[in-house]
Amino acid sequence: MPFECKKHHAECKARCCGIVPFKVRLWKAKQHLLQRNVKNVIEGKSNEGDVIIPITEDHACPFLKKDLACAIYEDRPKLCKKYGDDSHILMSCPMQKADGTPRTTKEKNDLQRDQHTNMKYSYLFNTFKA
Repeated sequence: MPFECKKHHAECKARCCGIVPFKVRLWKAKQHLLQRNVKNVIEGKSNEGDVIIPITEDHACPFLKKDLACAIYEDRPKLCKKYGDDSHILMSCPMQKADGTPRTTKEKNDLQRDQHTNMKYSYLFNTFKA
């Protein structure tokens, strides 16, 4: 059974669709498909070039529709395409494993706890570098 993100959106409310960097060219080309108001934009660089990181009021992806579908699904960022592959704890879906197998309640809870801890320590490490 393959990984299928939308299968669990009714339960998880697409929390994975959050703050994501977009290549500037994609961001500019898809403005007409925005689904949420962007309150702040961070400009930066990645190993793939210039990026825009849009911040919405609810911290959801600005292209996430009310029905939790992606307005730019075919052109979504590489990070979104990669999500759920379990290559990193923050790329793991709490609802299902990379092969599409549903996670048990214990696995979901453990993963969400570990993801929260990972994000907290990543933030502290990056904020307070010596």
